[in-house]
Amino acid sequence: MTAQDAHTGHPGTLEEVRRLEQALEGRTDGTELAAARIAAARRETDDILTAARAAGFDEGRLRVAALLADANAQAVDIRATGTAHRQELKALVCSQRSALVAAMTATVLGETE
Repeated sequence: MTAQDAHTGHPGTLEEVRRLEQALEGRTDGTELAAARIAAARRETDDILTAARAAGFDEGRLRVAALLADANAQAVDIRATGTAHRQELKALVCSQRSALVAAMTATVLGETE
């Protein structure tokens, strides 16, 4: 029996305490390692989220630009169709007005058929 074993009254008690202390230190190291891994995973997650947000923002900006370009092309087509329709109506009104003026002139001058 060692002097310390004699003091506690139990053989191997000091050795048991040392083993427990080592186990606790190992456990602490494991906890620190786990905490470091969790922190690294959080940083990686933040990086992935940041990249995804940036990609989503860029994709959204491109989509908006494409929608605006499409809307602009449709507006140009609508204006062109409206202009053509207006010109057709103007020609029709002029033609009918000329026919009306001719008919009224014939009526006034007594040239009815």
